Amino acid sequence: MTPLLWCILILAIGLALIFLEMFIPSAGVLSALAAIAVLTSIIMAYANCGLKVGTIFLVVGVILVPSAIGMAIKLYPQTPFGRRILAIPPDAEDVTPVYDRTPDGQPLKGQIGKAKTPLLPGGSIRIQSTTYNAVSEGEPIDRGDIVLVVRVEGKVLVVRKVDGELPEAPRQIDPADLSQPIDTLGLDPFDNLS
Repeated sequence: MTPLLWCILILAIGLALIFLEMFIPSAGVLSALAAIAVLTSIIMAYANCGLKVGTIFLVVGVILVPSAIGMAIKLYPQTPFGRRILAIPPDAEDVTPVYDRTPDGQPLKGQIGKAKTPLLPGGSIRIQSTTYNAVSEGEPIDRGDIVLVVRVEGKVLVVRKVDGELPEAPRQIDPADLSQPIDTLGLDPFDNLS
């Protein structure tokens, strides 16, 4: 290989070591090796290729070394190591609580509730005994209208007005009924067999 190719190769190795220092913690060892490689390539260019080529390598080194450092610093936060070290705060979307279930565990999508305030388009609705922020899917909804949850978007329910009455809440089971035999409740377990 010619001395010029050696100078180019050593300069490229020096720039690669600058990148590696940002992504592999080495307590400055890779930085020292990078500085030695870049200086060696410049000295070799002056010694073996002449004043003109040596000056070109000096200018290229002065331009590329800060550029390599700047690019490495710009890429650092996107690396897994950089994310752990810098502790970048999460986006608002990542920390916004999502209401996707009622307090008793039922999914909110498809639930029927009552508008607590007018939805023009935003307001609040009540499902079972809980109040939620809601947005009308299109038309204004009056207070007291029955609504259906179409979808959940973060902390806001998207609802649509439905005709009809609010269905009655399911009958609560009395624990005393569960301790009695089925015969005393007046139920025939074989009624539905035909």
